[in-house]
Amino acid sequence: MSGRLILCNLQHYCTMSSTFTLDKVLLNAKTLVTRLKDQEGTVDSVLSQTQDLGKKVESMKMVSTLSQHV
Repeated sequence: MSGRLILCNLQHYCTMSSTFTLDKVLLNAKTLVTRLKDQEGTVDSVLSQTQDLGKKVESMKMVSTLSQHV
């Protein structure tokens, strides 16, 4: 095998390897974005529920304070 043929095969391998690696990185990035979007939705829901619960607690405190002054 000539040196030129070996170099050509090596360059082809490196190009293919780089392409496969880039494809894998892009696929992993897409997967991560999807997971982050799902988690963002969950976080938004928990935050909303926490805020609602905080409002209910504040209302209960107000009622308790008012009933103590009666």
